[in-house]
Amino acid sequence: MNSSRYIKTLVVDVLIDNDGIIIIYMKDVVEIDEFDVLDLNLIIRRLSDNKPALKLIDSRCNWSISPKAKRQAIQETSLNKTIARLL
Repeated sequence: MNSSRYIKTLVVDVLIDNDGIIIIYMKDVVEIDEFDVLDLNLIIRRLSDNKPALKLIDSRCNWSISPKAKRQAIQETSLNKTIARLL
């Protein structure tokens, strides 16, 4: 797979498919912190060329998010360009 279209971190694997859909696979981790949230959002911006994109998240594994990271994610979501989101 083209490495510019697939990025691995300690907490997620992220790829963008041929239709421009960003697919995020969560990994089994103890807790996601605010730096993981920032890292993920930078990856999404890079893969989408900072354009609106549909994001699909596979979060079926064991993970949690710290309160500070949750606040960071909410703040980033308001700045992020997402076409649709499931609440």
